[in-house]
Amino acid sequence: MCRETGLCRERREYRAGAKQGTWTEWGDGGEKKSVTGYLDGQLDGEYFRWDREGVLSSEGHYRAGEREGEWVFRASSGDVREQGRYERGRRVGEWKSYWDDGKPRSAGAYAWCAEPPRASDGCKQGSWSYWDETGTPASPELDGSRD
Repeated sequence: MCRETGLCRERREYRAGAKQGTWTEWGDGGEKKSVTGYLDGQLDGEYFRWDREGVLSSEGHYRAGEREGEWVFRASSGDVREQGRYERGRRVGEWKSYWDDGKPRSAGAYAWCAEPPRASDGCKQGSWSYWDETGTPASPELDGSRD
């Protein structure tokens, strides 16, 4: 849908009534807000989202409606806030998170499990490391992340 000014707000494709192809959304000033892939009505393909300041806030890939492969989530500064890999919509393998200033916050691994604590999480496995805002190793109880 495009405005009288010529700026488009969104571009969508359909096939037989189902979401298809690359969907793109733009903000009022013409800046990109999101790019999302669809196949036969399901999220499938590259995914990018930008915040109001135009900073890329998340990027990854979907397959058959679920997060798949490497994902990166960014703070409003553009610095990486969290990164890791998804398999069939669940966190697996090494994951790292960072404080707003880029210092490490937590690091550890997830394993595939049938019933994770939250729908998009895997199950934590092995040793996890945590740091406070100063970069000093901290206990898990002091960490305010997604546990």
